[in-house]
Amino acid sequence: MIDDVPHIVELISEVLSMRGYEVYRAADGPTGLDLATSLGPDVIVLDLRLPAMDGREVLRLLRQEPRTKDIPVVILSVSPPEEAAAGRVAEEAQAYLEKPFELDALVASVERWMRRDAGAAGEPGSGGEPPLGTDGF
Repeated sequence: MIDDVPHIVELISEVLSMRGYEVYRAADGPTGLDLATSLGPDVIVLDLRLPAMDGREVLRLLRQEPRTKDIPVVILSVSPPEEAAAGRVAEEAQAYLEKPFELDALVASVERWMRRDAGAAGEPGSGGEPPLGTDGF
């Protein structure tokens, strides 16, 4: 999770941890990019407005790096989806949630992409790419 708002990071981390997910946190773009590159997470939750490096730049660099180019990214942002789409974020991320967002929608989006990865690895799951819901582009 790459977000600089401590209460949001804490809440999301707690909820995902209670569901059995291991959550790594970064409060700025460069740290998040380093973590994603070194750990290769299953899903990245990314805020677009970050200190030190904008989330759009983080996303662009994630897509250029072989180790992270295929990792699903769920965007969280105060920017409206139209603004994100104009910056090509819509083409590079799997889902978009505008802040304030429903916590259940975020959890469902993360779980959807986790199931997709489990199915692709031959484990029980939905397999294949899931359809985008209301949180997708």
